[in-house]
Amino acid sequence: FIDNNLEMGKKIFTQLLKADTVFTETYYYLGRIYYELNKPDSILYFCNKAIAQNPLYASVYNLLALHYFRLHDITNMIKNAKKALQIDTLYANAYNTLGIGYLQSDSLYIAKSAFQKAIKLYPDYPLVYNNLGITFERMGENNDALDAYYQALKIDSGFSETYANVGNILMKKSNYKEAIIMLTRAMEQGSDHWILHYNIGASYYFLNLFENSIESFEK
Repeated sequence: FIDNNLEMGKKIFTQLLKADTVFTETYYYLGRIYYELNKPDSILYFCNKAIAQNPLYASVYNLLALHYFRLHDITNMIKNAKKALQIDTLYANAYNTLGIGYLQSDSLYIAKSAFQKAIKLYPDYPLVYNNLGITFERMGENNDALDAYYQALKIDSGFSETYANVGNILMKKSNYKEAIIMLTRAMEQGSDHWILHYNIGASYYFLNLFENSIESFEK
């Protein structure tokens, strides 16, 4: 399971259930495996089994919140993230999940607060800095967004999405040369989304480097 061998993990935890049907963590980990396998009915089944054994298991509610996020059910996402935090007020992952829920519902100031709480509890969490950067960017606070993005990259220099986000802000600031560098780094980290080629092409266009622009647009 740790090595992403989900089928092996599923087999092991299923065998454990045959030996002990009241072990809450077994139900939880099966729920996590089925989350990775994108099996919604099985996720709910095993999460509900875990809650029946231990209704104060915060990680299960956070997993349910992520499940509802995948289903675009933001109301239940926020509800379950809040439940996790009622049980464990020091649960950084749940604050991040809650922040994503509020970000999706355009409650930007509440999202910012949730992400900042997650960072206070877990300062080396690059994903939260990236999410905080997205929040600042949507609030129009681009300098704060850049600070958050650069902090994410300081922790994890291989975070392709953050390079792309930095590149987008640099384009807004008309800093096209630096934007090209950051967008290219996003691609070097494994991202090959068409929007990266488009933004690189647009940056070359604004630098009057039309041949480079056409090459990027054609990709």
